[in-house]
Amino acid sequence: MTGYGEFRADLAGGLRGVTAAFDMLRGSLGTDDALYASEQLARAAERYEHQVAGSRRAAFDEALVKGQAATPERERVAAEILAGVVADMEVAAALFVAGGAVGETPEAATPEELEAVSRDLQQVTQAVAGPELAAPDTLRRFGLDEVPAPAKAAAVPDAPTAKAAFEKQLEAVFKALQEETKKVLTAALTGVDDLDDKLLGEAIGMIGKQAGALPGLGKLVSKGLALAVKAMDALTELLGKDLVPELQKKAEELLKTLKEGGNLVDQFLAYSLGVTPSTQTIRELLAQTTADGAAIDSGVQKLLALQAHFTGQAAMMGRLVKALNTGKKFVGKLLPEATAVLLFGTFYLVAMDFTLLNAMDHADTTTLITFVPGVVQISRAALA
Repeated sequence: MTGYGEFRADLAGGLRGVTAAFDMLRGSLGTDDALYASEQLARAAERYEHQVAGSRRAAFDEALVKGQAATPERERVAAEILAGVVADMEVAAALFVAGGAVGETPEAATPEELEAVSRDLQQVTQAVAGPELAAPDTLRRFGLDEVPAPAKAAAVPDAPTAKAAFEKQLEAVFKALQEETKKVLTAALTGVDDLDDKLLGEAIGMIGKQAGALPGLGKLVSKGLALAVKAMDALTELLGKDLVPELQKKAEELLKTLKEGGNLVDQFLAYSLGVTPSTQTIRELLAQTTADGAAIDSGVQKLLALQAHFTGQAAMMGRLVKALNTGKKFVGKLLPEATAVLLFGTFYLVAMDFTLLNAMDHADTTTLITFVPGVVQISRAALA
């Protein structure tokens, strides 16, 4: 398996190649060089794909054994795979928009869309290539601009002050888990809101299944679709191929709740994340603990890190949903309607499943995935 630094270097290198080729294509549009530039972009995407494939496969094969408890190694590998999935979708979106710029799609790409894709590629490259952001207990996160860094620890407080800070941070973590999850789920819902119950049922049934043969399309669009399929297959595998029936059930439950909307969504998330019972349990631990201020403050810092970690991953999932929206816009009309419905509908549902289960992992309310020590585990350790 590659080390974390080696993985980031490989991923960033591949992204830089795609970005350079994409910008070359932008500059050549309307000239005789456009065809050559589009071929260079397709080749850059192929090099990117081969560059990151080995480390991803090694991560799945060697580290993510289902049922194991959260460890720094599992967290590192999960973060590595998720970053690769999001990068794959950013590259796929770039290929879709590039296809729209050279006439491969009915939808023509605008200069604003080309500029936005270039900016997105640069941002995700900088986030991957930048200095490693490792919080306490080696939680990994990428330096996305929209995610604030955890506050730096102040002087060690006395026990009563530390307890008050712990309770305040506990509330902040649960609020972030709920709000960030709801934000991604709501954004993803727009990708399936044009599907009736029958089509949604078919899309749910496709979760965990291999995509069928896709029709022959333009070079850039075909490469983008293939990359998107691989990315979403990897996200499904990260959740666990053996959990497909559970993932399908969770998607159905999610859709029903989100469509009902209103307070039911907030209630569903609060229940799924165990906000009330976990808060009550942790407050009892706070009242009974004999830990000193330093030990309690250490727990506060770990909760801060956990919050930043999840917020960063939610931001990455937001980027993934945005890339799916781009794909649906440029490619949806090229595919047979049934294929487009099942393909993109399934993509959105997998993204929704991952977002919810990842939040539950951070809250310690699921054993379906176990990548991080969540709120309850951190609290029990700090307040023992």
